[in-house]
Amino acid sequence: MKGDTSNPYLAPPMVSDDRMLLAFDGVIGENDYAQLLPNRDLESLLYKLLLAILALITLLLFSATMVAVLLKGWNIVLRPVVLIGTITAVGTIFIIYIRRPIRRSRRNLKKRPDLLGVARGQLTESGLEYYDGMHHHWFGPHHLLTSKVTSAGIRVRVSRDPRSYLALTARMFDHYSEEVATRLQQCWHKTVANQPSAEIPPGWEQWSELNPIPDGAVAFCGTITSQLPLRTPQVLGTALIELVSAIACLTMGLLELRIFEMQAQYVLLVLGMCGLINNILTWRRYFRGMSEELWIQRGWISTQELAILRQSWGVRLKLNEIREITDYGTVIALTDDAGASFYFARDHVESDADWESIRLRCPPNSVEKNGKNTLLLSKNSAEPNST
Repeated sequence: MKGDTSNPYLAPPMVSDDRMLLAFDGVIGENDYAQLLPNRDLESLLYKLLLAILALITLLLFSATMVAVLLKGWNIVLRPVVLIGTITAVGTIFIIYIRRPIRRSRRNLKKRPDLLGVARGQLTESGLEYYDGMHHHWFGPHHLLTSKVTSAGIRVRVSRDPRSYLALTARMFDHYSEEVATRLQQCWHKTVANQPSAEIPPGWEQWSELNPIPDGAVAFCGTITSQLPLRTPQVLGTALIELVSAIACLTMGLLELRIFEMQAQYVLLVLGMCGLINNILTWRRYFRGMSEELWIQRGWISTQELAILRQSWGVRLKLNEIREITDYGTVIALTDDAGASFYFARDHVESDADWESIRLRCPPNSVEKNGKNTLLLSKNSAEPNST
């Protein structure tokens, strides 16, 4: 009988995962968000830079104090040095505490609690199908270009803010594979590169297959320009913090004290000047008052549902979830229970009959406002029946 010639010490052959779909089902929690928290964003870099500066100053101050005590003994002149060193040491410990992923996550999630909760859906070549327990969402390839694939899971940004993302960790997937996720990401890049037209939202073909227009629904398509307010408490708070930090760095750098090494003074002066320039730009944004944002949208509205694709993000929801409708005459704004707003303009539909049909589907709690809408304008609309 012929014996087994296989080598038991050889590693098993690598098997390639050729799937083109990743399904997930779970609940996003604080730990999931913290696990996929970006560590190379501006906030992280500022924390690291500030931590390095405080730690360096603390080390220099206490080293200089120890050398002075060993050479000449204790002197009352060293008290300010010890005091400043103690303050910087406490600051170092505080920075280490607040930059922990779970602490940063909790601060971010206080502003966006909707990022937590039910997460069910799948990732495919055409995009991300996502159900949050209330609404069905779809994120197209163009939107998913900013997603981050890691061995811990996939981070999907939902807005321009890098801290607003869906934390799809590996535990939520049915056999998560970084190899498959990377392959899907490559497919999204190819799809975007071959995007045929800029007159319709990216990914419209995939979206319309998932959400076909029902009988009796009114189709719409067009461009929306929204003017977002910049004079907000958040922007003001950021500007004040930047101003205080820049002045503090410049003051410490300009102090003619021997407690600082020359290199440390240069670093503080450079940081202070950079912070001051950035602070001027922040104040400029604040006093400018408004920021303009433009997007292409397309979809349909029936007697019971609304399905809308805005750029490469889509959502489908029941009309009974709309809590407020504001009628500006030529523009209608809908706000759902989560605070999200959707806009429609007269030139987004084919006829006056379709426009009146949309207005008649407004719930009875709608609010009518006459006059010019200063927050929303419609322009460069595409034909509803364009492809």
